[in-house]
Amino acid sequence: MILLLFILYFIRYLKLRICIKNILNSKSYKLNIGNADLYNPYEIMHKDGIGTLVYRGYWNLFDQIIMTGSILNNISEGFSYYKSFIFKKEYLINQEGNYKGYPFRSFA
Repeated sequence: MILLLFILYFIRYLKLRICIKNILNSKSYKLNIGNADLYNPYEIMHKDGIGTLVYRGYWNLFDQIIMTGSILNNISEGFSYYKSFIFKKEYLINQEGNYKGYPFRSFA
């Protein structure tokens, strides 16, 4: 417990940015993924500026699905990966005002 507190303090002190990619070592491309590797199809979307919510002018992507290579390589029985996308219809987005282009808060 003391070690964990020290690590958290050290991270805060250095102001390091920890993200899920660094911790899980997930990959953003489907090429050359082994069965034990992790794949995050939403990482490329986030890099392209696509997200699910906006905070202080920046798009964020909270909804992520991370899968193993065995699903991509169709080794898992009963499960397979087809595609990933973000459901972003026009009626979910503000069309006017200060928050034009942002999703309605009631849907975020």
